[in-house]
Amino acid sequence: MACDVTSEHHRLMKDSSRKHEQGFTLIELCVAMAVLIIAGFIAIPQLARLQSQWTLQGVTQTSLTTLNAARIHAMKSNKVIAVCASADNQTCGTFDASSRFWLIVDERDDSVLRSFRVADGYALQGAATRPRVRFQPNGWSSGANMTIKVCDPENAWRKDIIISNAGRIRSQTYSEHRQC
Repeated sequence: MACDVTSEHHRLMKDSSRKHEQGFTLIELCVAMAVLIIAGFIAIPQLARLQSQWTLQGVTQTSLTTLNAARIHAMKSNKVIAVCASADNQTCGTFDASSRFWLIVDERDDSVLRSFRVADGYALQGAATRPRVRFQPNGWSSGANMTIKVCDPENAWRKDIIISNAGRIRSQTYSEHRQC
């Protein structure tokens, strides 16, 4: 019987010690919160940079699509079709910081065939001497080769769109920082 009392006492002691082991202490919670906060401070700037690069890629792809659509339209319609930048989505302007839209226009009467919006804060910069990219009915781009810079709002990243005389359109990505 003495053995039963001792084993019963031992079992009760184990049960009471388990009650205190459930949950976390205040110190453990504070350490976990500090680790999460530090990880957040490290990750948030990287996520913002990734978002900026993804948006820059999206603006570049929209620009490439616009240029290719204009080239195809010129060949299908047997007309001279131009692509220009616009601040007001109605009239052609120059490729500068105020350009918020891409316009595809018929060169005969400057009628807007299609327009695309550029993401807020992103800029299209091209040669001031060549405000339009013109595609001939044979698909060629008249004039000299042209480079249009696509820049992010912080001017930290840049992609170039290159249009050759033969009408070939491609983008150039830089591994190092390039300012606009």
